[in-house]
Amino acid sequence: MSAGAILAALAVLTLQAQGAASQEGEDSLLNGYQEARALRDAAGTAYQMSDFESARRLMVAAEALQPGHAGILRGQYQIAMRDEDYGAAISALRAIVDAGLIYDLSDPDREHLIADHASALSEIEAALQANAAPVGRAQITATLPDTDALIESVAVDIETERLYVGSVKSRTIYMIEPFARDTPELFADAQSGLQSVFGMAVDRRNRLLFVTTGAVPLTPLAEGEQATTALMAFDLSTGQLYRRYDMPDAGQMGDLTVRDGIVYVTDAQRPRIYRLENPESQLEVYIDDPRFASLQGIAHAQGALWVADYAQGLWHIDPLSRQASLTRSPGESLIGLDGLSASRNGVLYAVRNGGVPHSVLRLDVSYEGDIERIVPVLRGHSAFMEPTLIRIADERAFLVANSQWPRFSGEGDDGVAPEPTRILTWTLDEGVD
Repeated sequence: MSAGAILAALAVLTLQAQGAASQEGEDSLLNGYQEARALRDAAGTAYQMSDFESARRLMVAAEALQPGHAGILRGQYQIAMRDEDYGAAISALRAIVDAGLIYDLSDPDREHLIADHASALSEIEAALQANAAPVGRAQITATLPDTDALIESVAVDIETERLYVGSVKSRTIYMIEPFARDTPELFADAQSGLQSVFGMAVDRRNRLLFVTTGAVPLTPLAEGEQATTALMAFDLSTGQLYRRYDMPDAGQMGDLTVRDGIVYVTDAQRPRIYRLENPESQLEVYIDDPRFASLQGIAHAQGALWVADYAQGLWHIDPLSRQASLTRSPGESLIGLDGLSASRNGVLYAVRNGGVPHSVLRLDVSYEGDIERIVPVLRGHSAFMEPTLIRIADERAFLVANSQWPRFSGEGDDGVAPEPTRILTWTLDEGVD
């Protein structure tokens, strides 16, 4: 199949999708991730047919939609190697380095590349090693002995120094006192209506713990129990359920942020952000944008909302127009962002677990909605096994270091040895050079 035929087939696919959208509504419009996925699939078809030029062009188009995507960058490298275009392979490796990612070169590949590109290859391998090197320091501040809890989230009450952690598998929220960091206490469980716990944030103004709950295949539902998703509020002192907030047609409420008593909630399965004006109000749809693909963490910084999109990067939400714009990274890949939190000075801290190495990134963002600088602040920590959510409180970071999702993924990593979940902490250094 020629390059023209491949691209023509892709154009037909896109037109068909857009035609379906006109009949079914805006939610059917292709977002950047879906378009990139179609391009990658077409590139794979071309690759299998040894039409490497078409495969290359399609992957370049996919990267324009998902810059820094680890799979796309690896695909460009593999296409170049198969086509014996070693100069293009070197360029693809440089792109992997620039994205802050790593790649293990095989011995046969190295032999091919070193023949004509020895100097460039040496520089690239040194840079790949630098990308893999540990960065930053953090201490273990709490340990949860239940190795099967699958802890996803953490919240911090700086008034009492208590930590709250939420479990996916046990339908439980645990409270951890500052004087007993390795002895979690039951705070709330399924009797309050909890299913799996995904996001948590402390509302200091109203002394509430806001929690998002829902169901995934791992959620231990009782016979006849229906999977639901909701925002829930618990009394910080007693653990009693204060109120439950449901939203018709919600997909899966994920992470949340609270400022001045106002709660914003992301939906990981529908292109929505919800808002709760105060604990006595009703949950409302704040934004419904078909361009969103997989919303995760959300935070306030520089007068706006910022939202991590696992498949596409970082969205900036203008507070007046409620319009979302996808930001561009000045370097490090923003694909695979999960947790997101902000410091008092409006600096964002993002957890990237969708690419290797797993990292916590500091993002210096502007009032205009740009990312001015990205700096890895924690990488390669010995406790890491898919870090997830991060919370900033009193200029300290608290991070779920090893959620252990790979143990439960069903994708071949189930043999990973179970271990206690660890919460890391460190003091923010706002003067990183």
